[in-house]
Amino acid sequence: MVVIALIIIGIVGIYTPRVNEYRDDFKSWVNQEGDYHFDFTEVGARWNWGGPELIFFNPEIKNKNTQKSLFAANEAYAEFGIIDFILGRSLAIDQLRFSTIDLELMYTRSGGFVLQGINFDVFSSFFTNAPSDITSFELTGEDVRLNLKLPDSEQEIDFLIPLIEANIDAQEVKIDSAFNLPKIIGSSLLISASKRNDSKNISSEWMLYLEGKSIDIQELIRLQGHKIDDFQDGFVDIDVWMELNSKELDRVTADLIISDLLLGEYSKEPLFIESRLEYSASEFGWLTVLDKFKFYTQETNWPESRIQIQAYKNDQDKITTLDTSASIVVLENLRLFEEWIDEDSINYIKSINPRGLLRDAKLNISNPNGSNLTYNFSALLDGVGINLKENKAELDGLNGLININKNGGRLNIDTKNLGIKFENYFNSKLIFEFAAGEIIWRQGESGVMISTDQFNLENSDFVSNSQIKLSIPDNQKTPYVDIESNWSVNDITVLKSLIAKEKLNPNLYDWIQESMLAGEIESGKIRMVGSIGDFPFPEKEGIFQIDAKIKNLLLKYAKDWPQTKAEEMELTFKRNHIYSHKNKLSSHGIEIQNASIEINNIFNPVLIIDADFSSRLTDMQEFMIASPIDKFFGRKLRNIILGGQSDYNLYVDLPLRLKERERYNFIARVKPKNAQVGLSMEIPVISDLNGVINMSRRQLFSENLSGIFLGAPINVNLSKVTEIDSLMSSIINISGKTSIDSIEKYFNYDFDKIIEGNNFNYVLDLHLPRYDVDEPNAFYVNIKTDLTGVRINLPYPLGKDFADIQKLDVNLLFPSDEIIKSEGGLSPDVNWDLSFKKDINAWEFDRGTLYFGERVLESTDSRGLHLRGEIDQLLFDDWFRLSKSNKVESSSTTNFIRSVNLNMQTFELFGRSFSNQRVIADRGAEGWIMRVSGEDAEGLINLPYRFDNELPIVLDMNRLNLKAVQSDWKADTVGPLDFPSINLSIKDFTYTDLSFGSLNGIFSRFEDGLRALNLETESESFKVNANAGWVIDATNKFEQHTYVEGTLISTNTKETLTDLGYQPIIASNDMAIDIDVKWPGGPREDFIEHMQGSINTRLGAGQLEEIEPGAGRIFGLLSIVALPRRLSLDFRDVFNKGFGFDEISGNFNINNGKAITCNFNLSGPAADIGVIGNVDLIAMEYDQNAIVSTNYGNTLPIVGAVVAGPPVAAALLLFSQVFKKPLQEMAQIYYDVLGTFEVPSVNNSDAQNFALNSARHGCTS
Repeated sequence: MVVIALIIIGIVGIYTPRVNEYRDDFKSWVNQEGDYHFDFTEVGARWNWGGPELIFFNPEIKNKNTQKSLFAANEAYAEFGIIDFILGRSLAIDQLRFSTIDLELMYTRSGGFVLQGINFDVFSSFFTNAPSDITSFELTGEDVRLNLKLPDSEQEIDFLIPLIEANIDAQEVKIDSAFNLPKIIGSSLLISASKRNDSKNISSEWMLYLEGKSIDIQELIRLQGHKIDDFQDGFVDIDVWMELNSKELDRVTADLIISDLLLGEYSKEPLFIESRLEYSASEFGWLTVLDKFKFYTQETNWPESRIQIQAYKNDQDKITTLDTSASIVVLENLRLFEEWIDEDSINYIKSINPRGLLRDAKLNISNPNGSNLTYNFSALLDGVGINLKENKAELDGLNGLININKNGGRLNIDTKNLGIKFENYFNSKLIFEFAAGEIIWRQGESGVMISTDQFNLENSDFVSNSQIKLSIPDNQKTPYVDIESNWSVNDITVLKSLIAKEKLNPNLYDWIQESMLAGEIESGKIRMVGSIGDFPFPEKEGIFQIDAKIKNLLLKYAKDWPQTKAEEMELTFKRNHIYSHKNKLSSHGIEIQNASIEINNIFNPVLIIDADFSSRLTDMQEFMIASPIDKFFGRKLRNIILGGQSDYNLYVDLPLRLKERERYNFIARVKPKNAQVGLSMEIPVISDLNGVINMSRRQLFSENLSGIFLGAPINVNLSKVTEIDSLMSSIINISGKTSIDSIEKYFNYDFDKIIEGNNFNYVLDLHLPRYDVDEPNAFYVNIKTDLTGVRINLPYPLGKDFADIQKLDVNLLFPSDEIIKSEGGLSPDVNWDLSFKKDINAWEFDRGTLYFGERVLESTDSRGLHLRGEIDQLLFDDWFRLSKSNKVESSSTTNFIRSVNLNMQTFELFGRSFSNQRVIADRGAEGWIMRVSGEDAEGLINLPYRFDNELPIVLDMNRLNLKAVQSDWKADTVGPLDFPSINLSIKDFTYTDLSFGSLNGIFSRFEDGLRALNLETESESFKVNANAGWVIDATNKFEQHTYVEGTLISTNTKETLTDLGYQPIIASNDMAIDIDVKWPGGPREDFIEHMQGSINTRLGAGQLEEIEPGAGRIFGLLSIVALPRRLSLDFRDVFNKGFGFDEISGNFNINNGKAITCNFNLSGPAADIGVIGNVDLIAMEYDQNAIVSTNYGNTLPIVGAVVAGPPVAAALLLFSQVFKKPLQEMAQIYYDVLGTFEVPSVNNSDAQNFALNSARHGCTS
């Protein structure tokens, strides 16, 4: 044999390279028999260790009849068993291997498979019908591409299988493969199948093992042609062992791990399931067991359970009995299996929403498919809860034992923390710490009967023992009930939850829920017999009565009415009538015994209270404030101060229907006994009030009501407003007399003599509005008096004397608790419209308008006081003086003022009068912004709110004309420290008719007062630069002084003198006046009388003009202008050509209004003139002497000549000092200049008189 084998090997080795030459012969040999044709393009051969191997390229198998391709590959390898051949067996292929195969697998609707168009059973028979003499055959597929087609779908799924191996021998068939799944299906799948080849037992079983990882359950279900709508997601890992016999499952063991399972609307979070599944079948039935069944989520773990279902079959293979048991049933999980439960059952499960656990649950069903179906169910209930949605009921925490069969059942309850919610009857969920009893129900021919002989419920607030019989007929009639219950309630609010909401009038039910706030029921009894549909049996069709003994009941019988405490109350609820006539009540300090309290008809509930009692007025006030009566009085009762005792009769009629509660009525009769009544803490009380007050919703009137107010008797009259269309309901009229002293005493306020007077009449009318209208009017008080006998010590226009009649008519309106409005007037021309706002506990002015003259209504949207109108005279100095006297708080007053728009015929400010001025002022961030227009002033003024800070007064004026100070103005009204800095910019400034042109400068505030370092005025003809100040000075009686240091420079003296109000008596283009003066006190009109200092003048070349007496004021310091008229007489030949000069200069020392000069001189081409002496600036008179020296030789007349001597020498010396040059003894003439500025007297004099006067004026010693 070895030699034969070597020969064969040698032959094969020789012919292997030439095997393709015999491919047609090989095809003929292979395809001689069978229904399939094997084809290939080429064939090759090679020698392996196991023997020869043929290689077929592009092999394909076709059906000979249909020519349909059943199989195709890239290559096929066939290995012959040379060893078997050597050992004497026939030459056969023992290994067949295909590479790169494309297969098509179709899943049919019946659940079978068709592979390459051939039923899968045909392929299966290849393995199950293997020849008995086969020793070993191995079939391998590499790189298999499997295309899976689904029924009723165009979708196809491709599987890439690296390797499929099948081993067949005489004893066993074994198939193995492992491959990755398409991502839409899962991760991987391992398949292992085996079957014994037993010719003696043709029904030998397939043993199948599958191991799948991360299989997509939804996709797996879809592959089987199924669809579960509520299934959203989930994956399974499975290890399963199966035994199959003739396509039937004999046994299954599987380990399942299901993760991330989402089942529609019920899965709020992913679910996880783990279990061991056991299944076995026999000829008598089948058994399924889920052992160690665990159901959990990431947040929740349900108890592990064991579920068993045993089915028994008869000879016809029909199930006759089902025995089902479960160690634990989680009721919440039932809804997760909706797809596997019939529609009626799942709808029922959804409706009752079961929860909790069933332990040791057992269900036996006989004849499940027959008409004689019977069942028995038993279970231990553990925290079971259900819903009855139609009845809006819930039950939770139920423990006990339940038995149910076809005819009825029994429920033995023994539970703690039982929760019951029944929305149609109970307002909230009831929790009972203990519940025990036996409930039995039986299904009869006419309906269901439910009964319990003793059912106990108990919690910390409620204890009851009840006997109940309930008959529920099948004919849809309402149930019939027979209940007797004894109970007690520690907290009456719990009772509210027990009241039958659906069967009680909604208004009454709501009233009970709102009104019962606290209390206890010592004992109570309910008896109810009759059809539930007739409850509460108003026509005696049944029995319904509740009797209760109540203690410490806190009752809020209406939403806006105060709480009432019933220390004791016996209450009866009989059919539709609720009443109590034995009680002890209290509310806000008011105590009432045995009041009548009734609700006559619960279907139209009206609460009626009728009571007589006595109490303090303060207690009744608190009660009324807490009730709707307060609204009747505009919620002003809390502002009333009461004291003393009173008797009352009170009747209240209060509908409980929500829409009718505002229609309540009350009647109260009040009899005060020496009572006290006050309107507020700031207003004195009315004492010794006696009489009768009658009140109802629409009436308020009094009988013989009187008292004491402000220390004097008053009469009080309460009356109803009779006009139908009036928005006011009642008026309280108070009339009497009083005095300013009494007002100061009782109001604790000092008018500081601003207002004085005694025994004047007044009338107060309190107008109470109606509050039963959509928009009630405001409560208001009207005050009237003519102020006869009263003096008001205020400046015009508010001041008056005792005998003057000045009518005051004021309305105080109270639109809300936070606002008071004042509307009124003071005759003849002062009116106001003001509003005050409450800030914490104080009233503050908010906004309003004060009118002067004719009142014009104007809206005041912005806060503050607005001044409007026209006034003939406003004396600011009087008001300023009053504010400095602290009688008027100026800062607070100005803080109120928001804007000003006034026309003033006369406005007096610091002694100066301004005519026909209009002032418009608004508050800015830091001060007043004022616009002034009129005859004397026009421009803008920024006035800071406070004068003691760094902000300046700013005057930006187009025009300002300061008139002379009034003769009666007192200069000590203000001081230099009363003002801040002052910035001046005035385009046209006039001071007492002196026109200065523009004025610019800054008065800066220093510690001692105001100082201006660069004050400047400028007109077309002159300019003034000066320093000035108004400062504190302790050396004089005024304790202040004013100073001016400056220079006036003129380029046209005639215009300058004209601008300054003087006659243009000198013509020159060059004038300078240096001023250095001061005076005690402030900028006063009589400052010249007290002025000290010096004035120096200098004029360049010019011309003296002739004085025209009476033509205007004379500039007194220029007395030299009085000489030309006289000189023209004495020196006609010298001055007939005009009085020209080259220079005029002189120094004047000022002392208390008198200017003395010793060197006033004129130098001219015709003559030189020297003047000494005094100019009285107050009396406007001259006391001077002049000396004239001509420059035309000895031209002096004889009348002017004098004899030489010592006086002449002295005069000539003085003259030389004045003219700064020597004079000839006989070339001068002397004059005395005396008299007024307007009509001076110039007379001839002599040297001796000149010398004497010079000595008198201090010019010479």
